[in-house]
Amino acid sequence: MSDLFHTQFPGLVCTVTAGGAVAERKTTATRIAGTIRLFGMDQVGQLAKISEVLHACGMTILNLYVTTGVCDVETCEFVVREGGPLSENVITVAAMNKETFEEEAFRNEVEDASQEVGYAVTSIILEGEKHRPQQLARYYLNRKSFMGEWAKGHTKPSCILAAS
Repeated sequence: MSDLFHTQFPGLVCTVTAGGAVAERKTTATRIAGTIRLFGMDQVGQLAKISEVLHACGMTILNLYVTTGVCDVETCEFVVREGGPLSENVITVAAMNKETFEEEAFRNEVEDASQEVGYAVTSIILEGEKHRPQQLARYYLNRKSFMGEWAKGHTKPSCILAAS
């Protein structure tokens, strides 16, 4: 099977792990995990700095979803487009050690680093927080507000998706 993959799909990268059945986890401890959303001008090195801060706070990245795009001048909505000047990053994180995790320091460090590297809108929502839907809605409203202000100063067709 491995030879077939290598000859028919040379660009495909797969990782396969074979093993026996996994014993059921016997812990009732809940993990500390959440989602960080970052939005703003796309700049080189932003995610490297955020990654350093997460590591320093004892967090690990479970998933990273990066999109670039432009602002639709009519709606001030983010439109995904490869190579666009705006960037949205959705990072799923978890604490490496629940006992040593300091939530307030984590939030402050991530928010400070986000501003330092040029993100205009930051959202940190941990699992189990109250009002998660409202926090997510607030993020999207802040993102739209940023795009409205940004669009005023960037009217070149390459920066904004013109109305059809």
